[in-house]
Order: sequence, then C-alpha cells, then structure tokens
Amino acid sequence: MGNSWRVRLARSVAQDFHSDDLRIPADLTFDVTGREAYVVNTIMAGHIELDRTNGGGRHPQAGDVFVAVAPRQEFTCHSLITHCRTVGLSPRGW
Repeated sequence: MGNSWRVRLARSVAQDFHSDDLRIPADLTFDVTGREAYVVNTIMAGHIELDRTNGGGRHPQAGDVFVAVAPRQEFTCHSLITHCRTVGLSPRGW
C-alpha cells in the first residue's frame, strides 16, 4: 500500500457552530453544493483552488484566511496537499 493516503478530519461541534482541522494529503477535486452555512478557512499548509459556478476563482495558500462557503453557493475545490482549519457558522440561529 505504498500509494495509499487518508483524509483526516477532526471536528468540534456546538449548537450553530463547528470547528474543523482538515488534512488532505493528496491532490483531490470535489464539488461543494447546498450548504446553509458560512465557513471561514485558514490554510495552514499547501493551497487550494476554488472555482465558483457563478464565476470567479480563488487560489488561497498557506497563511490565507478567507470565506470559503456562504449559503447557496456552489463551487469546485481542488485541494493540493492541504492542511486547513475551518470555522463554520449556521445562520439558523440569527
């Protein structure tokens, strides 16, 4: 299994709040759809590419802090050996 890898996610959850420590040790592309939350990311290592379906792209790298997800926003994410920390806030309680 010399080519195996694992995505690691450690999550802490409160009522309308969560915090994640996410490690993706490979080049991985995935779609994000239908989230009803705001998610703020801090890239600890590596970088990602975000391509929004409504136009616009971002390429945050280590040290960048940014809003990665907003309600009803869809995008494709390409993670390039990334470690990030996230804070997610649900607008339900607002």
